[in-house]
Amino acid sequence: MPLLACLAAAVVGALVVDDYGVATDEADRREIAVRAVDYVLGKNDDMLHHFDRVMGVAFELPLYLVELALGLDDSRSIFLGRHLLSHWFFLVGAFFCGLLTHRLTGSRAAAVLGTLLFLLHPRLYAHSFFNTKDIPFASMFMICLYAAWRAFDRDAWRSFAVAGAAAGVLVSMRIMGLALVAGVFAVQICDLALASQGPAAKRRLASVGAFLAATALVVFATWPYLWADPVARFAESVGTAANHPSEVVQLVAGQGAPAYDLPAGYLPAWFAATTPPVALFFGLVGILVILARSARRPGEALRNGPLRFQALVVGCLVLPVLAVVALRPTLFDGWRHLYFIYAPFAVLAAVGVHASASWSRSAKARTAVYGATGIGLLAVCASMARLHPYQHVYFNAFVDKEGAERLAEQYDLDYWFTSYREGFEFLLSRHPEHRIHVAGSFEQSMRLNRAILRPEQRERLAIGEERAEFFVDVTYGRGSPDWRPVAGPVLYSSRRYNSTIMQVAAVELADAAASEPYRLAYETVSRGTPAVRSAYDVYVVDDGLAYLKEPCDATDTGDVLGVYVTPADIGDLPPHLHLYGYLGRAYPFGRFGVRFGDRCLIRVPLPRFPVASVRTGTQDDGRPIWEATFEPGTRGREDARTEGRRRARAPG
Repeated sequence: MPLLACLAAAVVGALVVDDYGVATDEADRREIAVRAVDYVLGKNDDMLHHFDRVMGVAFELPLYLVELALGLDDSRSIFLGRHLLSHWFFLVGAFFCGLLTHRLTGSRAAAVLGTLLFLLHPRLYAHSFFNTKDIPFASMFMICLYAAWRAFDRDAWRSFAVAGAAAGVLVSMRIMGLALVAGVFAVQICDLALASQGPAAKRRLASVGAFLAATALVVFATWPYLWADPVARFAESVGTAANHPSEVVQLVAGQGAPAYDLPAGYLPAWFAATTPPVALFFGLVGILVILARSARRPGEALRNGPLRFQALVVGCLVLPVLAVVALRPTLFDGWRHLYFIYAPFAVLAAVGVHASASWSRSAKARTAVYGATGIGLLAVCASMARLHPYQHVYFNAFVDKEGAERLAEQYDLDYWFTSYREGFEFLLSRHPEHRIHVAGSFEQSMRLNRAILRPEQRERLAIGEERAEFFVDVTYGRGSPDWRPVAGPVLYSSRRYNSTIMQVAAVELADAAASEPYRLAYETVSRGTPAVRSAYDVYVVDDGLAYLKEPCDATDTGDVLGVYVTPADIGDLPPHLHLYGYLGRAYPFGRFGVRFGDRCLIRVPLPRFPVASVRTGTQDDGRPIWEATFEPGTRGREDARTEGRRRARAPG
């Protein structure tokens, strides 16, 4: 039955794969595989200089090799092929979830539910098409759990060698795979300690050695970056994973926090808000059942058997969560870095369903438990159908979604910008003949989503040119107070839960009279009579910087102003930015600009830390043209309040 469910899902996946857009970093993930192949073949060492060089390629390499074998050379076929293969590997994980559930419960019904519980998590389902980092890792984690069960069940060194090989692939996909390696190793040490002298002890010692040796060999073989200096580069990868560079601000329940300094409850809150209630309930039941059994029978929980392995599954879920809560590493984009914990959680949820049904000897009661679970899963299917193809913005019934834009104010939604594709398809269908000029806030993501369109559609879609007729934007919170809808008349919106996912607007800057903060800033700026140098004037106003451009017309809305802040004390920046010494932002006119006659104004908040200088303006040979300078040791906002407006000066 798990196999039939997965085969049916594979057919559905093939039918809907072309509905999904392209995630922000898909091209980067493919690029590291391309460089790894060139490195292995001795063509160049570009892989060693890629910013993702410390990331494993155990999944990306097969994807790229299939692409080469099939001769895929068009961007559309490449991305569709990647999406379909990634999704099918997700289904492999669901299949192994069903197999492991059957081994642990002996129930075919529980096995089917285990498969469905893994498969029907809306966020994981959508991510399975375009997220080639976290979802393949979650599936491989599930496969490794099954391999570990077989190894402990057979208690033979060959089986542990197979489990070690699977764990090696897991680690070379993401360094977090060490969590499972550590768990299996700890249980093996427990067996070794309980073994008496003689053949049993030797057999278990051989199993430990086979597991660790197979893990290490496969990690080395499938991770080309390690080949030149395995120990140092592996340590580098561990260090990067513990403090991954990211300066973005994360939203959860309306509260923003930097990714490198998240509150302890960030992960539990996201998990609780985005996991289907039926899985949450029975997952907690499964955990409590196994903990209660282990407490009643501690001797059985220590010896090799079903109960101990169930306790190991609990550990694979709980320990990573506790580590994140205690250590607070860099996390972003919800809880996607820990999607792998849903693999053991789905198993535990199926165990919870089976245990709940087993408490009663009545066949009707057991049927009622399985029936209620099935109804809960049908409700999840209905939600997934309504959200399609944005199941990755799913929130359960415990989250307040009432009120216009309520959800967008509380959480980040389409943070990987896959909905750009829908905006482009709307424009192409509305204007089937002429070339369309589009602007937006995230040009890289726009180009990626154009790449999955048909060739004739790509040719008619111009991105990043000086002229712009339309502005396409994605609701992108990241905890920023700057976000607001695009200024021009909205032509099309994609909405879920009464919140905007993406919208298309005609290029037409908003009337200043509709924006009180902008009007006040403009009045402050207008009291002076600045000499216009270049096309920009930069001012300090009460709550930040004001950029004034004149003349300004509709074709300027594709322009983007760069803002680079240099701190007075480099310690005010997150550690990963110390090398660069600045905090960079980009502000497009089409998103942040307001019209005042033939002038346009953009307001930009200043950072709260003391700044040495702020460089702003358009780019010239990679450097902003204009610079607003602040005295070292003064706080931008406090300085602005006490001294009012200060004119920016040209650098040098």
